[in-house]
Amino acid sequence: MGPETMPRQVGSASGSPLRATLSSQGWVPLRESLESATTEDACLECCSEFKDLLAQCSSPLKRVHTEPSLHDRAMLAASAMDDAEAAGVVRALVAALRSAPSSKARVALAGPALAMLEGQHHRRADLASQAGLFDVLSIALREDASPDVRRTLLAVARSMLEAGGDRESRVARAAQEGVLRSTVEALRGQADEGACESAGGVLAALLASGGGPREAAVACGAAEVLAAALRDARGDTPLRTLAIAAGWLVHGDDAGAGRRRDAALAAGWADAIAGALRAAGTSDHTRARLGFAALHMLQGGGDEERRRQGAEATALPLALIEARRACNDPACKATLAAAAAELKRARVGRESLRGSERADVVLPAPLQQAAEGRDPHGACWACGSAGGDVELVPCGRCERVSYCSVRCRQKDWKTHKPDCL
Repeated sequence: MGPETMPRQVGSASGSPLRATLSSQGWVPLRESLESATTEDACLECCSEFKDLLAQCSSPLKRVHTEPSLHDRAMLAASAMDDAEAAGVVRALVAALRSAPSSKARVALAGPALAMLEGQHHRRADLASQAGLFDVLSIALREDASPDVRRTLLAVARSMLEAGGDRESRVARAAQEGVLRSTVEALRGQADEGACESAGGVLAALLASGGGPREAAVACGAAEVLAAALRDARGDTPLRTLAIAAGWLVHGDDAGAGRRRDAALAAGWADAIAGALRAAGTSDHTRARLGFAALHMLQGGGDEERRRQGAEATALPLALIEARRACNDPACKATLAAAAAELKRARVGRESLRGSERADVVLPAPLQQAAEGRDPHGACWACGSAGGDVELVPCGRCERVSYCSVRCRQKDWKTHKPDCL
């Protein structure tokens, strides 16, 4: 696991005065209020009660924070709760969200729901899944087009899917209860940065689970929606989460992988990815994730020759220089080497991503290394230091990136964490 960034060390809540206070004066009244919340005003009052609970969490956190954030207080408040209390509050929250009378009420109630799930707390995520929260979120996403509502509901779904524990069961339940289709539709034409980022995170978590969700995503138009989202994304972070989702959609060696890659090319992914790589402000991490998607688009199955020709018509092959750090499995390396040799032979690359018009372009070093049979992946994800005398240690969670030191790993964790599936 990556380094923990939240203040979990601020005194154990188990058996603490804080837990006793919150149990007697907070969670029980809040649950009772949620169970009777049938009007917008009542839903807003529940949100106020939750914020009042958080206010009681300021003192312990001031040991490490001058002014603790709402997020930090929410984390501590949610930790000061036993499993029985959590089950009661989660079920009441799900029921209240299901019957919420307005967009304003949904947003108000989704705030406490998200705080309960923050920190990827898998037990509460499992409780929420069993209580039917995915079904509630799916229905609400279809019925409410408000960017505020969609952004918040998608953030709740993402927290549930990214939590540890029995993630596989939650992913299966989410797909079964319509979250995949609702997320694709919520992303269609979405301009809100927060909603795009959360939608990308939900799709990435679902598509990372295997071929079934990937096939279902293509069937409901995800290839076209992701192409448009990649073209229109505002901000580097939303673009990166969308690129991760795109990479998972075309990943794999199952029977349908070639058809998914053909669908991606037909939807305009080559131009969308190349355009995103050219965009000002695209970070190295995001470029690497775009390269990951580009790399998998050129792998086997389906009409492979047509995909390669379509890629050559754009600057897409140059995306592969970023893929060297995003992918370490043998299939990726083989495709990277083959693409490098093809680029060198066909001299694709005259159209530089930076707009260069030079007639004679030197093959980028990572591709040159791959064409010569050398490993282009051996570099620290954070600082770029090459291997050799420096031992690179892979991420203990995803094993997709490597670091030259603990310092580089810790420094990069906040940026790498959304990618770490």
